[in-house]
Amino acid sequence: MMEDKTLTIKGIAIERRLLYRDVHDKLCETIDAEGLWGKYLSPERELCSLLRVSRKTLRRGLEMLEQRGIVVREASRGVFVLPKAVRASGRRLRRMAVGLSSIADGGLIAGLSSQATAQEWQPAFIDLTTPDSRRRLFEELAGGGIDGVLLVSCLDRELVAELTRNWGGAVVLADHWFEDLRVTGVTDDAEGGARQAVNHLLALGHRRIGYVEISRREYNPWRYRGYRLALEEAGIPVDERLVVPSAYSLQSSRLAAEQLLGLDNPPTAILAFDRLRAWGVWRAAELRGMAVGRDLSLVAFDRDDVPPELTAVRAEGGRLGRVAVERLTEIADGKAEPGGLVTVPTELVVGQSSGAVFPPAEANRPGQSEA
Repeated sequence: MMEDKTLTIKGIAIERRLLYRDVHDKLCETIDAEGLWGKYLSPERELCSLLRVSRKTLRRGLEMLEQRGIVVREASRGVFVLPKAVRASGRRLRRMAVGLSSIADGGLIAGLSSQATAQEWQPAFIDLTTPDSRRRLFEELAGGGIDGVLLVSCLDRELVAELTRNWGGAVVLADHWFEDLRVTGVTDDAEGGARQAVNHLLALGHRRIGYVEISRREYNPWRYRGYRLALEEAGIPVDERLVVPSAYSLQSSRLAAEQLLGLDNPPTAILAFDRLRAWGVWRAAELRGMAVGRDLSLVAFDRDDVPPELTAVRAEGGRLGRVAVERLTEIADGKAEPGGLVTVPTELVVGQSSGAVFPPAEANRPGQSEA
């Protein structure tokens, strides 16, 4: 049976005079009593109903929890309760400033939190999505007492450049890297993963392979690089008409897939940058009367739990977080120099969305007979 990852509040009577501090206290009690460390809370609407408070009051209570390093609010997945830290008795824990972007992954954060505990770091989580929170990061560094900085999924090159110019301590980027900055990056093996995906499709007989990528390739050039290299190694020229950018939405990725499938010679397979974009491709295929896995093969990048219907290049978020903390520790201890990229291996998980070229490429078009 799958472990329940939602918050349930039983027998809590909330008075009308409840303020955000009371919300903070009640959530702390429930998290501890029900062992919700390392799990997600229920959606805000359910919490508001259970606690009988407005969304504004709830969010202020959650903000207090976030400032204390108890939870992390993720824009796309909800509120994640960080694993419970174990304090080392009689020893000073080194302090780690953890900067979080809006796309920070819960599995990655859980991994870095557990590894921080194991290596005797005390993480202080800082949301980097607003100017005020960024100022807080630099104020923390200026105040002293910070031994290392770990930035999670940070795409802001100017912020990283300013940090490395003005602070001489250990810095690691988790889930991103800037090739032109002397800062260590820890990412999944995006280039190798893309090559895995394309080679899988080539082995199934596909030769027209499209790619639905992110709208700004500079944020992750490695997946495109792997896509291109795999095709070139197979002696297949890259057709840039088969590479279409997409914003992070179902609508945008569906339109990108429709552009590909509307070509005179459409692809028989598509590589999607991530799971969300894969669902957009899937929807576009369905609207054209195509069966994914038969009329069109689909592979995507994904994290942790890959659904069985999807073939995906899987990267373990928790492992990425653990490796990031390990490298930060090595740099802080003088055992590693800053700079360079550390890659975490990916795994190709074959699901139902990829299959051999059948029917033939010409019959891949809606309305085309099999005769």
